[in-house]
Amino acid sequence: MADNETEIIPYDILIDILSRLPGKSLLRFRGACKHWRDIIDHDPHFLALCRAHRPPFTLASLSRTRTRGVVRLYAFNDKKNAFTKTDDFECDAIRSTHTVLPSCGGLICCYGERHVLVLNPSTSDRRLLLLPPTPTSTIIGCGFGYSPSLKTHKVVRFIDHPCGSKCEVFTLGADSWRPVEQQPLERLINFNHRCRRPVSVHGKIYWIGFERHTRRPVLVGFDLETERFAAVDEPRLGVNVDHLYLRVVEARLGVVKKIWGQWELEKMEIWVMEREGVWRERYAFGLEVMPEAVWGMKAVVRQGKGFYLCESSEKVLKAGDDDVVGFDVVKLVEFEDGGDSDGLLGTKKQSPLMLLNVTD
Repeated sequence: MADNETEIIPYDILIDILSRLPGKSLLRFRGACKHWRDIIDHDPHFLALCRAHRPPFTLASLSRTRTRGVVRLYAFNDKKNAFTKTDDFECDAIRSTHTVLPSCGGLICCYGERHVLVLNPSTSDRRLLLLPPTPTSTIIGCGFGYSPSLKTHKVVRFIDHPCGSKCEVFTLGADSWRPVEQQPLERLINFNHRCRRPVSVHGKIYWIGFERHTRRPVLVGFDLETERFAAVDEPRLGVNVDHLYLRVVEARLGVVKKIWGQWELEKMEIWVMEREGVWRERYAFGLEVMPEAVWGMKAVVRQGKGFYLCESSEKVLKAGDDDVVGFDVVKLVEFEDGGDSDGLLGTKKQSPLMLLNVTD
């Protein structure tokens, strides 16, 4: 198709039609002409429309057969009150041991010891970012985020090797990894496998690390525009990093804290950063659930092998006139394909299911 023929179709109509097509069809239409390829690959308005036409509430898992790796997506269906499988994306490099990061701007990122995979479910486009072939180097941590000011995604990775750890960044659309000039607060923060998975909010990626000497948990942010690390004022994190989890809560940074009594777990709290350095306790959950996503008066939690929908039980008045929303589990979210739900916690062939952000 000649490029000038595309002018027959008005732009608004063209992107509306293309945005409703399955991702695998878009891969074929990329070859129709340069104009269409540029829209599918780079047009932010088109990509936003694609996300708007896709189910916003998604679970992802990584599977491995004898011959291929698969990123498998499940979407929540309100009418069926069930998660139903929506897409499979094949990639030979995928292993069930890889880690899936929270989605960002509609893209999915997962990583292993030797490479990082970035997948766009809306267009079926995928990119494999390889680690340089150094036998003694491995990826020990990774973050993925979107910079609204730069209008681009970036991957940040921490590499461990005999000469010392280092941090590198990859801008999607570029050709190579670049070293980060300011390393991640090496004298203060120790990033390793105990750090919880990061989250990305408003142009920054956040991790929970801990001070090298005191082992006190510390919240650290990486600005995707300036590519600088900085410690962030946190809501009295406590002393045990194993009891802390980061979440995106209503498009803001949230910290889940497990509160222990003398002998047992008493409750879980979610603190939300309302603005830089200002935190407020926003939600409280029962003892047996782990909050995965919260919006308004509803939430999704993980318990054992299942995911549950929660609704607010009541508002509890706290000191300082802050309303803290309390939650009770009210109904189980089923899987339409019961066979797939057997692997929720992960097996040798399938990774645990990961809830992707619902705030893209």
